[in-house]
Amino acid sequence: MERLYNIKNSDVKILFGNILQSKTEVIVSSDDCYLSMGGGISKCISQAAGDAVRQDAQKKVPAQLGNAIVTTAGNLPQKFIFHAITIDKQYAIERFSKNSEQNHEIHQFIIKQSIKNCFKLLAAHDLHSIAFPAIGAGAAKIPYEKVAQLMAEAISEMLSMTNKCYHVEIYLYDRYQRMEPWDFLPFFESFASASHVLQHEGNNKYFTPQQDFSNINIKDNAKVNAMDHQVFVSYSRKDAEIIKPICGILNELSVKYWIDIDGIYSGENYKDVICKAIKSAQLVIFLSSANSNASHNVAKEISLADEYRKTIIPIRLDHSPYAPHIDYDLNSIDSIDYYKDEEAALDKIKKTIQGKLVMVQLVTTL
Repeated sequence: MERLYNIKNSDVKILFGNILQSKTEVIVSSDDCYLSMGGGISKCISQAAGDAVRQDAQKKVPAQLGNAIVTTAGNLPQKFIFHAITIDKQYAIERFSKNSEQNHEIHQFIIKQSIKNCFKLLAAHDLHSIAFPAIGAGAAKIPYEKVAQLMAEAISEMLSMTNKCYHVEIYLYDRYQRMEPWDFLPFFESFASASHVLQHEGNNKYFTPQQDFSNINIKDNAKVNAMDHQVFVSYSRKDAEIIKPICGILNELSVKYWIDIDGIYSGENYKDVICKAIKSAQLVIFLSSANSNASHNVAKEISLADEYRKTIIPIRLDHSPYAPHIDYDLNSIDSIDYYKDEEAALDKIKKTIQGKLVMVQLVTTL
């Protein structure tokens, strides 16, 4: 299976297989600072390319974390190998000792900086095609979802900044047969989102929301009861004013959503309608707050969404922890912290909804 995404004048192809199958001008190897090429994809590339690559590499060590080093391609059909430096001695020692925020900063630097340097080298050598592995997912042990997100951000950013035409390939390869097909979905999801955003917003990196949300109309699709919505919104009616900006994003995206703003259902009727509304939705947005976490109805909605295997997007309106019965269903899902930076969160919410909807549609066609 493969997918092609257009980003400005360039294209990005994501496919399953060995990167050595690529016919691009450059392939990228994920390496340590000594270019030892002793394991994973770098070892495979080194063995196929021959001794010339190793001899060339040893002239250029030690390399700095986040850099990209050029060597000959040896026996390979490519013109060059770019070695993305994703691990050094210090990082190898400390990678498990830092907190999640520090690790995120390091991972972001490693992946984004190495990709940026790869594109600089492409331009310097007047080359136009390059193949990447999942950078940092091997010995550097960067989580696969994080690799997907950061690679999508870095590659789409670099391609959106140039009028040149580049062909980029990303090879997903489960050498040891340890992964399930679903484990690879973050790559398709991240690039689908990046491509969609750039197509509809041009090169504006950040979405600037309007500052006055008082006039936003929350579309009460619960009254219509047509069940043709894409998104189910689970929330507490006590937060109706707070959630207006988020509903404004859904309105702007022309995404149909189901939300009961008046509490028009009760008793058995409520149960039947809620079950049907959740089952009909492609996504469920959970607006987490002290109010919603105290609601038994919200807890039931989240439990149903999990039971129906719906994609859930948790958005934290305040710093309240999840109620235990909600935490049971959501503790492995990353949340968007709306209360920390509303403007940045709205941008992320918009892109996440776009990407998740595209991903759900992709999965249903597989």
